Amino acid sequence: MKKKLLIYWGRLAALVILAVTNSSVIAVASPTMALQVTGPGQQPFTTGYVFKEGEFRTGSAWQAVSVDGFRIPLQLDIKALHRDGSIRHAIVSGFTPAKLKNGTRFEIVKSAAATEGSAITLEQLIKANVNAEIKIQTAGKSYSLSLQPMLHAADEKPEQKSMLSRLLAASPFATSQNGIIFRQWLTGPVVSEWIIGGPLLDDEVHAHNYLAGYFHVRAYQDLKNIRVDFVIENNWTFQQQPQNITYDIELQINGKPIYQQQNLNHFHHARWHKSFWVADKPAVVITHDIDYLQSTGAVSNYISLQPGREALARLQKQVEPMSNGPLSEYMPEPGASPAIGPLPRWAALYVVSGDQDALQATLAGGDAGGTYSVHYRDGKTGLPVSIAEYPDLSWNGETLPKERDSNKYSHDQAHQPSIAYLPYLLSGDYFYLEELQFWANWNMLWSHHVYRQHEKGIIGIQVRGQAWALREIARAAYITPDDHPLKKYFNDRVLFNIEYNTQLYVKNPAANKLGALKSYDGHEDFAPWMDDFYTWMTGHLVELGFIEAIPLRNWKAQFPVGRMGGDGNNGYCYVFGAPYHLLVGPARNKWWPDFATLYQKNFAGKLNGPCVDGLEMTGYADSPTGYPSNMRPALAIAVDADVPNAKAAWRRFVNSAVQPDYRDYPNFALQPRISVKSERK
Repeated sequence: MKKKLLIYWGRLAALVILAVTNSSVIAVASPTMALQVTGPGQQPFTTGYVFKEGEFRTGSAWQAVSVDGFRIPLQLDIKALHRDGSIRHAIVSGFTPAKLKNGTRFEIVKSAAATEGSAITLEQLIKANVNAEIKIQTAGKSYSLSLQPMLHAADEKPEQKSMLSRLLAASPFATSQNGIIFRQWLTGPVVSEWIIGGPLLDDEVHAHNYLAGYFHVRAYQDLKNIRVDFVIENNWTFQQQPQNITYDIELQINGKPIYQQQNLNHFHHARWHKSFWVADKPAVVITHDIDYLQSTGAVSNYISLQPGREALARLQKQVEPMSNGPLSEYMPEPGASPAIGPLPRWAALYVVSGDQDALQATLAGGDAGGTYSVHYRDGKTGLPVSIAEYPDLSWNGETLPKERDSNKYSHDQAHQPSIAYLPYLLSGDYFYLEELQFWANWNMLWSHHVYRQHEKGIIGIQVRGQAWALREIARAAYITPDDHPLKKYFNDRVLFNIEYNTQLYVKNPAANKLGALKSYDGHEDFAPWMDDFYTWMTGHLVELGFIEAIPLRNWKAQFPVGRMGGDGNNGYCYVFGAPYHLLVGPARNKWWPDFATLYQKNFAGKLNGPCVDGLEMTGYADSPTGYPSNMRPALAIAVDADVPNAKAAWRRFVNSAVQPDYRDYPNFALQPRISVKSERK
């Protein structure tokens, strides 16, 4: 792994205190974070932060400054850069001042001098003699994995005979790496973190055929605070007869049990984790600057909302291993789901409120994602398995080993939530990064290798499935660290899909003139709300820096704008702009030539009176999950794209007679980033 850029800054600056409410039309200043400390003395913290393009460059030092004069030297492990070389995503670490007023907001700013001190080393961690151990009993045998022997092996010179060599020799996989993972994740004088692990071993150092364990060890300055994130997996891609494994498990730190579970049924291609502190857990809570977060483009832009306290308190904030938490037990189930949208309900609630209950629920949703059978790790590389290396590998093509057992929790592309993207972006935890990568990669593994064009990973399923699958692949490409082996992998597959659909629609003279995607549901059962999901996704691609998607976004944005009546004279009445189904042509692959014909063939004679502004739209206009709400994100990106007549369509939409209450259900409560007159009711 190439050397991380550790950056420290410090200069006094006037703090711009932003209210913890969202407004899409204000100018947002530098990023801020609020710190709440509930314990005595200095408290360590680490958090993820995403930055606007062009704002912060590498090669400087950093610190956090408050209006009270507090300064916190910061360690920034810079993970991803924007196209222009400015910082996109970094993991920010520091220590709170000894005496700090709770809720103090700090601005992240540049500094003239770096903080003193050298990076915490692996040798120092080994000398601290902290040990963590995973112990499992299954099928009458004992298996375990210990941290200290692996750390010693990683620190040994190549010519020395090491435990790592024994682990490699014992692994059942006929490859040189054999599922062993060792990498440094954070490095600096504030905090260093290592990821190390591999197959679980019996007393004779024989590896379990299916189970593996990993330690994510985070050590702060002076080694007074050390966190161990235990990760347990049943994920190998090429092991024959993938199966559920039932076991008793005990996790230990320094010989003391800290977690036990009996008869745990660990599903095939699933994983779980638990984090523990060697000493006391740091008593500090971080609140991100939600206005700044939205301004970066990493997440969509929401209307100003204040969720109810009761709704926030009811969110599920903890998930046990092999349980689905807030996610659906059966994702393909029809109907509205709180997990569906640009972000799931719990994550959207955090983005609009900055509330800690919503943050904990967001992380719990990321934990729950590990329960589903979407995790395929290559024992050779230690990474999610690559369709670039295995272009004919696919679940639907039956080229993956057939599972012996089933998972009672069913996943689905068409109803796929965004599970781990925001948890990783906000926390910087490696578990969530891999969770995002596993889900993104599964979308391509699921598709038949011929239909997805083998290594290209073209997503060609139901329209809503295309939207959610490409959303996850694009988010993985956007936030995966630049030095990670999968960065180019995900980035290339996003570009393959953009190019494919640009050729299929934008540059194709035979494509329909409405801006709608071809639907596998046919011309009679075309679902415009699914198409609206895809339209939003094209705009999100552009927000994430994929400017190659601009022509596709602009072409797609015609469809929601046209269904809202365009300039008011296109022959389509907006009242029926968001129906459940549309007849889009006389036969399969034949489309009506314009919006006036589309309207006449579907709704002629169904409107009582003239089509004037201020009427109620059909499609459950009062519901935050109704079809007009599904349309809202697509219209918002149309305005930001400056598509002809988009602003008029938006004004017509927000001034229609009935509007939902999005306060406790903000999944689709998006609005344009640019100001539109009369945009709020």
